[in-house]
Formats: sequence, C-alpha cells, structure tokens
Amino acid sequence: MATYTNRNGRWRVQLQVNGTRKSKTFPSKSHAQQWVKMMERDTADISVGVMPAKTFGELLERYDREVSVTKGGERWEHVRINKLLRDPIAKISNRQLSPQDVADWRDRSAKAGLSGSSIRREWGLLSAVCERAIREWGWLKENPFRKATKPKSNPDRTRRPTDDEIIDLLKVMGFSQKKPVLVSQRLAYMMLFGIETAMRTSEMCNMRWGNVGAKLVHIPESKNGDARDVPLSKYARELLDTLRGDEPDKVNADDSVFDMKPSQVDANFRKAKKKANIESLHFHDFRREALTRLAKKVGVMELAKISGHRDVKILLNVYYRPKMDDIADMLD
Repeated sequence: MATYTNRNGRWRVQLQVNGTRKSKTFPSKSHAQQWVKMMERDTADISVGVMPAKTFGELLERYDREVSVTKGGERWEHVRINKLLRDPIAKISNRQLSPQDVADWRDRSAKAGLSGSSIRREWGLLSAVCERAIREWGWLKENPFRKATKPKSNPDRTRRPTDDEIIDLLKVMGFSQKKPVLVSQRLAYMMLFGIETAMRTSEMCNMRWGNVGAKLVHIPESKNGDARDVPLSKYARELLDTLRGDEPDKVNADDSVFDMKPSQVDANFRKAKKKANIESLHFHDFRREALTRLAKKVGVMELAKISGHRDVKILLNVYYRPKMDDIADMLD
C-alpha cells in the first residue's frame, strides 16, 4: 500500500515493490497516484516474466513526468517530448521498436527541415528515455538508438553580437540608468548582466536576491545539476544595485532579481530583434560573447568554473570565439 506525504506543495509517495521500498516526489498528488498505478501494473507483468505492453509515447510521457521534472532543462525536454508525441514513432509498441523505426524518425525530421545538430539533440533525449526504460522500468530489452546511425552535426555556431547591435537593442528595449519598470527594460538589464557574467538564461531567470552576495551570485543548481558561484564584475554589481532600487532593505530574499520567465525572454527578445532589424542572433549568443570577453582576463580552467562547463572541449569549441585580429594584437 502506498503512503503519500505533502511537503511544501510537493507530494512524496512511498511504495513496497517486490520487498523493496521505493519512493519518489511529484509536483501533485495526481502525478504520484499515476506513478503508483503504473508501478503496481508493471510489477504484476514482470512477476510473470512479461515485458509490459506500452507504446513509445507512453515511455516518453513517463520520462517527462518522472525524470524531466527533476532537471534544470525541464522546459526544453517537456517541449520536445510533446513534439515527439505527435510523431509516428510515439505509436510504435515497445516490443517492436527497432533501429529501422529510429532511422525513419531521423529521416522524417530531416525532411521537415530539422538540422543535423537539432536531430542529434533530440536523439540524445530519446536514447536516454530508452536507457531508463531498460535499466529501471523493464519496458525495453535494448536501446534501438545504439544501432542506428546519427546524422552529421552542423558546424558549431559562431555568432556573436556586435557593439552596434548591442547599442541598437538597448535603444529599442528602452534601457535607462533608472530601475527598470517595463518587461523590455528588465530584459535589457538581463542582457547586459549576461554579457558580464556568462550566466545561462534559465540561471538568470531563477536568480533570487538571497543568492546575491557582495561579489558573487550563488547558483544552487545549474543545468548539469551542480551548484556554483559566479563572480561579479564592478559593472555587474552596478546593474544589480540599480535593480534593487532606492530601498534595498525592502527587497525580499525570495524575490526574483529579473522577474522574467525563459518564455518571456525568448518572446521579448524576438520582438526587440525585429525592431532593431537584427537577424540570426539568439539571446544565448550573449553567453558566447561573455565567455570570449572573459577569456581575455582569466585562464581556461577559471573560465570553465565561471561557465559551469565540465567538458572544456565544449567550452572552447562552441563558446570561446575570439576574433583573430584581436589575437594578433595580443601577440604584438
């Protein structure tokens, strides 16, 4: 019999399965109850040596419900899983899913205009779903993504904003030296703060005033699951002082620093870009700009600590994009 406990709005459920006590936490009691029903049904099937009959779509939904919700990139995975649920691969039985089905999905995605790099990102997510289904759920016997051929990656993105583009964006966003009031003005402050700190969009959206120290911002959990401290430049501290306003003592530690969600950042940056007649620039490109600027001040290991990259190769190949003219000047 399952027991449910409500802790700070989240539901923790405990269940005895084959003599082993399992527990999991969910955002709602209905999610927890669905998990219990699934565990009881699957346990009954496995006890008689039968792999539960599921569709690949059901695998995706369970992964979204149980695994994606625990990640920093929850929104990214949720959006992609909902998209993948509309693909024919979602209707295929787990007992029949094959490398050919994976290849068909790959080719459909390419014909629909998805780039090789985008397909590879979704591939990684789908392969992770299969691995979880094999190791913990007993819903698959092997991972078909391991036997299919991945598409080639696109060339690494190199786009950086120019100084003129940054100035034009600040103008259309209504940037001023006063505490921002409009969403577009808060976005301008986030953009400048991102250039100073190289923080991810999600990290800035999740920033609370209680995370801000005299010279550091503490990130309790980053995209890779690790906590880290990000050093603040003098200008970054000035931006935060302006955001606090004239009565900093009244700022609550739990209040959001920028008061924006990732979806708001994306939508409003698209509008600002259009007004400024700027093409092919993503908000995430400011992270590349920030790391390239920081590389002139710190070594690669310090840069990796600031950015939160475990793999230095990714940092150097994707995010560090110096101009060769600048390097030539450094040699003189």
